[in-house]
Amino acid sequence: MPFLGQDWRSPGQSWVKTEEGWKKTTADDKNNNVSVESYCKAEEEEEECFNKENLLLSLSYDMAAKKRKKDLMNNNTKVPYFHREKWIYVHKGSTKERHGYCTLGEAFNRLDFCSAIKDTRRFNYVVRPTSKGMTLTDLPASLQLNIMQRLSDGRDLVSLGQVCPDLGGLAEDRLLWKRLCQYHFTDRQIRKRLMVSDKGHLEWKKMYFKLSRCYPHREQYSDTLHFCTHCHILFWKDTNHPCTANNPESCTMPLSPQDFINLFNF
Repeated sequence: MPFLGQDWRSPGQSWVKTEEGWKKTTADDKNNNVSVESYCKAEEEEEECFNKENLLLSLSYDMAAKKRKKDLMNNNTKVPYFHREKWIYVHKGSTKERHGYCTLGEAFNRLDFCSAIKDTRRFNYVVRPTSKGMTLTDLPASLQLNIMQRLSDGRDLVSLGQVCPDLGGLAEDRLLWKRLCQYHFTDRQIRKRLMVSDKGHLEWKKMYFKLSRCYPHREQYSDTLHFCTHCHILFWKDTNHPCTANNPESCTMPLSPQDFINLFNF
């Protein structure tokens, strides 16, 4: 008659061969073996993912390096697109839409003052020329007088005439002061301030300083900066800006060099 234990449905015992011989395994040993196998498998999967990530990072680094090299070879990509625009939005205070304020240095960069120095039309606007080497007194008198006729301020003529006696004599030329008066003032303004000498000649030099106290001087440049009062954008005269006004010309006003500096006084 077969022997039946307390649990006759038991599948029997499991044995495992070890260095010390055959050993009976229990349920705890089985659970430990399963946990070790799952841990090892998880480690292998994690290491495989790590290798894949390193491969993707190396590929992205190579692509970024190639892109930087391509950008260096292409001059058009050295500067962002919006920096190519020859205008700048001028705002002095922070708002909900814009934070901070526009600086004078930003205006210099965005309006490309470096290139303006090389432009004959904008040179006189952005810089005051300095002379080196040959001086004015080394030139013939006719050339000296021709250069004096290019000066637009009578005070510069007076200062130039004080350099030496020869320049002082040229600075008193009546035709020179006449042209200076006619450049800055209208005929009607000149007729109101006529001054005649004892010899019956018009005192153009005295008239110039008298007219300067009564009327503003004329300012004229080949190319000037303009400011849009509607968009608050600063731009050169020969360039456009994205104006949203119905009549952009009515909102545009020219700026003198001093007006340009005053625009950034906070």
